[in-house]
Amino acid sequence: MTDKPEKGDSANSGRPAATGRMPAGAPVAAGIGARDATGPADAIHAPDTLAGQDASHIPFRGMPMEIESFRHLAEFALDLRWAWNANDDWVWRRIDPVLWDLTHNPWAVLRAASRARIEHLCADAQFRGKLDELRRIRRERRDKPGWFQQAHGHGALRCVAYFSMEFMLGEALPIYSGGLGNVAGDQLKAASDMGVPVVGVGLLYQQGYFRQVIDRDGAQQAMYPYNDPGQLPIRPLRGPDGEYGGGGRMGVATVPSSG
Repeated sequence: MTDKPEKGDSANSGRPAATGRMPAGAPVAAGIGARDATGPADAIHAPDTLAGQDASHIPFRGMPMEIESFRHLAEFALDLRWAWNANDDWVWRRIDPVLWDLTHNPWAVLRAASRARIEHLCADAQFRGKLDELRRIRRERRDKPGWFQQAHGHGALRCVAYFSMEFMLGEALPIYSGGLGNVAGDQLKAASDMGVPVVGVGLLYQQGYFRQVIDRDGAQQAMYPYNDPGQLPIRPLRGPDGEYGGGGRMGVATVPSSG
């Protein structure tokens, strides 16, 4: 089976619908490696913590955001560092091992988990202790100045926009296909690890790349899975006026990884 981008569905963009579904081809600010040139990593148009977010906010509708440990889990699920760091995998496998093995998508695992399952895990002192340790490590990495801050913290460069048609950041965000996506994704990941202030700007494809399968007669068939934004590790981007992307020009923003 091979994957190939289907970019014909990326032309229609605009303001998100009231249901929280994002339009096809909406721009996406990847936010990888986004940190101030002189200080620690910071979120690009999205808070690094979910404190103050409730179940009325997209994409948290219907989720038990009043549970503190659940908010911590949501922070991890929306942080793209897990895409190239397996230290958090045990969290999602503990919640739903079958769905995790099928998707490798922490946000989908978390959204599919029942309230009873989350409450049961959060009542486990050992689980909470491990989760707190991961949060401590995440804070330390976020607050520690990276190579760029130490070497060029007083320079004029504050932010670089990296435009690409594809970014391969992980299986859970299928906005990539082949070589271009791999190269662009690796460069953003390297920028994140080094603290370089780079923001990736790409497209959120409604169908992304199609999947090629061979049927019982040996013929090739193309399948077009729908990229449901509610199941992707992204959140709506709001401008200072509270509108999505300052009037709908931007579609979504992922939480940047800590450097």
